[in-house]
Amino acid sequence: MARDDRAGPHPPGVENRLDGRAGAVVQTGVIRGDVHIHAERTAAPVPRQLPMGTRRFTGRTAESAWLDAVVADASPSPALAVVSGTAGVGKTALVVAWAHRVVDAFPDGQLYVDLRGYGPEQPVPAHAALAGFLRALDESGSESDTTLADRAARYRTAVSGRRLLIVLDNAASEEQVRPLLPGASSSVVVVTSRQPLTGLAVQYAARLLSVGRLPAHDAVELLERSLGERVSREREAAASLAHRCTGLPLALRIAAEHAADRPTLPLTALAAELDDERTRLDVLDSGDDPRSAVRTVFSWSYHRLGDAAGGLFRALGLHPGYGIDAYAAAALMGTGTGHRTAVALLVRLARAQMIAESAPGRFDVHDLLRVYARELGEALDDDTARQASLCRLFDYYLHTADRADRVLNRHRYRMPLDGVPSPGPPIDAYGDALAWLDEERRNLVALCRLDRPELDGRRWQLAYVLRGYFFLTKRWDDWIETHSLALAACRRSGDRGAEAITHNNLGRAMLETGRHDEAAEHYACALRLYEEVGDRHGLSDMLANRAVMLRGQGKYAEALRDNHRALDFYRQEAAARKIAITLRAVALNELGLGRFADAVRHVEEALDGFLDLDLHQEAAKGFSTLGLILHRAGEDDRAEEAYLRALDVARRCGSTYEEARALHRLGAVAAARHDTEAARRHWTQALALYQGLGTAKADRVAADLTTLDR
Repeated sequence: MARDDRAGPHPPGVENRLDGRAGAVVQTGVIRGDVHIHAERTAAPVPRQLPMGTRRFTGRTAESAWLDAVVADASPSPALAVVSGTAGVGKTALVVAWAHRVVDAFPDGQLYVDLRGYGPEQPVPAHAALAGFLRALDESGSESDTTLADRAARYRTAVSGRRLLIVLDNAASEEQVRPLLPGASSSVVVVTSRQPLTGLAVQYAARLLSVGRLPAHDAVELLERSLGERVSREREAAASLAHRCTGLPLALRIAAEHAADRPTLPLTALAAELDDERTRLDVLDSGDDPRSAVRTVFSWSYHRLGDAAGGLFRALGLHPGYGIDAYAAAALMGTGTGHRTAVALLVRLARAQMIAESAPGRFDVHDLLRVYARELGEALDDDTARQASLCRLFDYYLHTADRADRVLNRHRYRMPLDGVPSPGPPIDAYGDALAWLDEERRNLVALCRLDRPELDGRRWQLAYVLRGYFFLTKRWDDWIETHSLALAACRRSGDRGAEAITHNNLGRAMLETGRHDEAAEHYACALRLYEEVGDRHGLSDMLANRAVMLRGQGKYAEALRDNHRALDFYRQEAAARKIAITLRAVALNELGLGRFADAVRHVEEALDGFLDLDLHQEAAKGFSTLGLILHRAGEDDRAEEAYLRALDVARRCGSTYEEARALHRLGAVAAARHDTEAARRHWTQALALYQGLGTAKADRVAADLTTLDR
């Protein structure tokens, strides 16, 4: 600034000049004396935009630690994390609770925006989100005439050199997020979305976290933090309530609010209100707030699916709900839906967090979403089409189970099945068949529970197909349940032959579980019905089964008579498998009568048959029978050899029960030789296997073990 103390205008060539930056400037025509301007540069604002966190936040220890690790990676370049999960799982609650805990790590502040990717409003454009961030950072500039690229560049300049926590909540897509990412900065960006946004991982090496539902103990703790002593007093009811809410935090909080509003209502009553799937989503509605209603929150994801994926999602409401693969999905969708298309649709649903990929190629839908899918299907789809979808699904499982059983139990007598088979996974090897049945067991049992007249024929046939698998794995509860349901289906449809078959199979399951009186009743019904319909094959099967019951009662001679009647028919029919099985039964009855030589001869003949037919489980049982006969006859060396053969075959064919049986009997041989160490080793292994199967045989082995300590 030039100095001039004279009054009047400045002489030519003299000018006032102000350099620097000031919040306000005063201009005057004449300045007398010195002018001193003191203006400090205003400090950049520190935004504190995090919303209020969820009160009584519970669990998520591992997820919070994962986010902590993201912060550690944020210097010198920015770190990016995507937290995804299904609707109502608590993604925002997790991130906001964590963010409030770590605010001190971000001295330059926290930016937050709800991008409204899922909700009743339109998603927030990145252009608008950037405007909000720039205002928060006190970065003025024209907002109406700048392009998205210009605004994003100005935003990156503003955050450069700062350490900010930037939370981009409820994102719809990668495209919505990309312009909001910083450039050179030690900031941390955390994105939440119902989709995994894998494109951000590909382009920016973002770390991805999928948030699942709360485990049972955390779900109960969430209820306890809201309801206090009521949960302590009704712990079992609280666990049931948490289970009905499928561990979904939104549902749990709504249920807790309902309970808080009705302080005299027992939690058992509230859990009972959630038992009915037809009204469960009505109960899980807090009132007028759409963000606090499970059904509404689900709908925001559903409406983004598109027609094909939406159709499959609705069809999943027909599925039993214990995991689904692309073959079953294709069967639900019907003609024209191939395996590849079904895979693509399942992946689409998984990306939308409407289902979860629990294992490669296998997908789960939790109970609340399955109820929602069923509601949508009933409201939007034609009843005839839904019934056709259900029948196709049942046919897929029925015929695929039959394919698996044909591998596990070759040479078994077969009957024609209802329905039309659809493409399924390759099941050529024994291990493939056993693995598929193990994987689908709960679905198969649940299908038998479908109390619909149009499915009655399929229901008893599915139970019939599964009996070989249940016998192999000793799943007696499943056997009894499926056949009891099948029996009701046979009676409703009036199929007397099917009723006879089911009574016969139920009798065997009752016998194996020690319910001898009920077994006798079922065998009597089967005998009457087989004679009524003239089914000689079925009658012979019943006689063979009844012989097992009679042997258990010590009636060896009567049992032998039934064995020989059945054996005569099987020889006429050249039924090689059943001939061998019946010969083994004959040997056991001869053992009971003390006819050791005859028993050895017949069981060895049976073993020849089993080995010729590659019936490994039956062979394992046959070697155990031979060992028992030889042990009773005092030939322990030969008995041990037979048991070792049984053990080897059982392990190779995956029969845990026969493995345990062989170990138990090997222990008996060792004990007879006073080899306590070997006996204890064999019996301890057998006990563990029997306990794993949940069979009462474990008690017998435990009793034998106690004899070694006397």
